[in-house]
Amino acid sequence: RRVHEELDEVKDDLGKVRIFHDREARRRAKEEARRLAAEAAAAEQRELEQRQLKAAVKLQATARMLRVWHYTLPQRAEARRKRLLEASRVELAGSLRSLQHTMHGLKFLEEHQKQAATRIQAWWRSILSQRIMGVLLLRRKIIEVHQLMELAAMQIQAHWRGHTARANCEALRQEKIKRMEKARLDKEARRIRAVTKIQSWVRGRAALGEADKRRDLRSRELSSSDGE
Repeated sequence: RRVHEELDEVKDDLGKVRIFHDREARRRAKEEARRLAAEAAAAEQRELEQRQLKAAVKLQATARMLRVWHYTLPQRAEARRKRLLEASRVELAGSLRSLQHTMHGLKFLEEHQKQAATRIQAWWRSILSQRIMGVLLLRRKIIEVHQLMELAAMQIQAHWRGHTARANCEALRQEKIKRMEKARLDKEARRIRAVTKIQSWVRGRAALGEADKRRDLRSRELSSSDGE
């Protein structure tokens, strides 16, 4: 009976364990399903974001292209219109020039052309003579300025040489004064040394005479004391 009870308890425990494992398995399955669903949702979100990014890039490119067309096409059209207008103007100018030449040939004879050529040559010769005179006047002015600059340079050099000579003379004079002063001081020093030597000799002679007098006086005193 106890064995049966223990078997029943074991069966109950096994049932509980089986129920627990079933619950854990269902929980893990639910978690796995939720994880897979989250990954799928994330993948779908990333794909959606990529599609939105591509769409935004396309929209930006389209907007830029439209803006370029909006600003560039009128400019190109205006540039093309200006080129055509310039080409037509040049062509018109050439046509007018050729027409003027034709009308000139019809209006003026060969004699008129010779007269015009003569007048043009005379006018050009006068222009050349004026230019030549201008060049000659400019050459004369340059020579005068060059002479003035040479004269100014010589005057500056003369002033500088005079200034330098005066400075040298002043330096020589100061040097001579210094030598004379030094000679005077040397002479004065020699005179003072000679006077000092003479005074010393005189004092020495006076001291010797005084010593002789004292020696004589002492000897007389000693002689008189010996006689007594």
